[in-house]
Amino acid sequence: MLNDDPKKAKRWVWIGFAIAVLLLVVSGFFTFLYYGTNDQSIWKEGLISDKDSEIAELTSQLDVLTTEKDELSSTAEGEKGTLEEQNAALKAKIAGATAYNNFLKHLNSVIETHGGFTGWTDAEYQTGLALAQATGNSAFVNTITWAWTQTSIGPVVRVLRVLKETASGIENALK
Repeated sequence: MLNDDPKKAKRWVWIGFAIAVLLLVVSGFFTFLYYGTNDQSIWKEGLISDKDSEIAELTSQLDVLTTEKDELSSTAEGEKGTLEEQNAALKAKIAGATAYNNFLKHLNSVIETHGGFTGWTDAEYQTGLALAQATGNSAFVNTITWAWTQTSIGPVVRVLRVLKETASGIENALK
């Protein structure tokens, strides 16, 4: 049938070629979506893990300072006052970093619950906003509000900005 008409055979070859190219492009697109999502998840988990280890290190330092403070109770009041100030400063740093870390944990659970960056509920936003307010950083709260309301910008861009602001907030809290 096709051997009888070279034009038809040529047309079917081009149609087959076009279908093959289309399938290649579609599979490439879905491969990009799959691996792109997994890479963001790995990056996010790595960020949380890094910040958790920094918090654990600071907690360990706090325990050491508390022990040293107890051992030096017989020393001058000036030294004791200095240790108490350092202890209070470390507790404040840990509290600040913990507030950001709690927000990250909430964000992570929302992303896992919805399998991505869409379909989030207003209740989840309100919980995230309350956790953001617990950081005491009004600029961070404004970023969370911006990320929720700026629907003209893609969700990945908004979530990445929130993650960058969160990392920056943790770093500032630990200084």
